[in-house]
Amino acid sequence: MSERSFRRPGAGVYARHAFTLVELLVVIAIIGILVALLLPAIQAAREAARRSQCSNNLKQLALGMQNYHDTHQTLPPGNFHYDPGAGTLPTDRSWVGTNHAGCGHCPDGSFGWPVFILPFMEEQAVYELIDFTRQAYTPFLWDNEDRGAQGDPANDEASTSQPPAFVCPSARRARPANEQKDYAINGGAGCCAERRDGNPLAASRLGIGHYLSEIRFADVTDGTSNVFMLLEKAHSAPSSRTARDLGGNPFFFVTHQSQGYVDSRWPPNLDRQERVASSYHPGGLQVTMVDGAVRFVGNDIDFRTWQSMFTRMGGEVVGGF
Repeated sequence: MSERSFRRPGAGVYARHAFTLVELLVVIAIIGILVALLLPAIQAAREAARRSQCSNNLKQLALGMQNYHDTHQTLPPGNFHYDPGAGTLPTDRSWVGTNHAGCGHCPDGSFGWPVFILPFMEEQAVYELIDFTRQAYTPFLWDNEDRGAQGDPANDEASTSQPPAFVCPSARRARPANEQKDYAINGGAGCCAERRDGNPLAASRLGIGHYLSEIRFADVTDGTSNVFMLLEKAHSAPSSRTARDLGGNPFFFVTHQSQGYVDSRWPPNLDRQERVASSYHPGGLQVTMVDGAVRFVGNDIDFRTWQSMFTRMGGEVVGGF
């Protein structure tokens, strides 16, 4: 009797092996390389979207400034303090800063330019929250130390009702987006536009806004396409007497620290506790010219060109940027 041989079911059919450790490591390395290649592109696309939104914000703010001019035949004041007994110029000196000893001409809670363009940005409801016969208000003020809330609580609700157009999506948030803004007005060629100064040709009076200013387009003799109107001023960037990531640009509260102003003494994005134009966009910041055009200014702009675009009647020859 012949010996019968039996085959196990599936014999002769090769079984599928699991991945080896080496193969897994190769796959993981390939995925890592792909992620490393794609991540910068994704981040760049996100920043491009944020920068586009910031540009749209600036266009909206510039349009509000221009519509204000169309109605009042002047651009809004850089900051303003109403005193019932004096009409516009306070005489009781209750507005003078208590946070800066020895400064007899420093504001303490005057109203910055943003409030005046609110009705021209379809933000009438926010504008109507403001009591201009009282001191302005901010829930938070840093002036070399945390000074807490400042001003008249009658304007508390308004101070925390900042519209989204005042917020750059690229700016790192240090304070809530309904409290502090990321833009500023051109405050001229020197400190300090928010304070009283009887000299109309003072360096701080050569820009587009200052205390009680009434600047007309006709006053911009250097050309409305050659002069900055609004610039980025990220609230979490360093500012006067305020370090980075604290918050130094309240919605409309202005003291001797020049909140809502920048001037030409410093190049863009300089890391200094001063009135520096600043943003978190890579390589520079965005601005609007007086004619409403939005432009990107690189950090490497020629400094003389940069300074010339802060004066409205300097007669400088503006180079390209």
